[in-house]
Amino acid sequence: MEWYAGDDGAMVRDVSLEGGRLDAPSSPGGQLISAGVASGTVLSLPDLGELDEAARALEVSVVGSGMDNAAVMADARITAAVDAVGRAEDVIVVAEYPSAGLIPLVDLAAGFVFQRGNLLCHTAIVPRERGVPAIVSPGAARLRDGMAVEISPAGVTVLSDREQTC
Repeated sequence: MEWYAGDDGAMVRDVSLEGGRLDAPSSPGGQLISAGVASGTVLSLPDLGELDEAARALEVSVVGSGMDNAAVMADARITAAVDAVGRAEDVIVVAEYPSAGLIPLVDLAAGFVFQRGNLLCHTAIVPRERGVPAIVSPGAARLRDGMAVEISPAGVTVLSDREQTC
């Protein structure tokens, strides 16, 4: 379990089950985090360090830390990511893991693809609650900005690997 202490208490950032996973729908295409189908253009966020830092500093959590939270939306690190996702329609965010710093992007992104993660972390809960498709895919690292992809319970399908401007 990864956690951090704030002025008002402790916040859980990520939870992993050592030696096992929750029994979740899985296929060769990956582990389903949030059901649904979404097509869009890949926006890769390879370095989540600044978003992680912002999430810790702002105590981003499942409750009240999305685009409706003025303090979160005033942070330049968060607004840079929000602006990047907001520049195009139907963006599929690709990241190494489901960082709490990605929570403000849930209402903007068509879906999420992660290289690693599990069903208990904050960013897995938020897409499920809001109906945004998300999957942990072993092939996530091969996805590049501008690719057209579809995510579904079956995995990630590359529709076009022609790079497009986002």
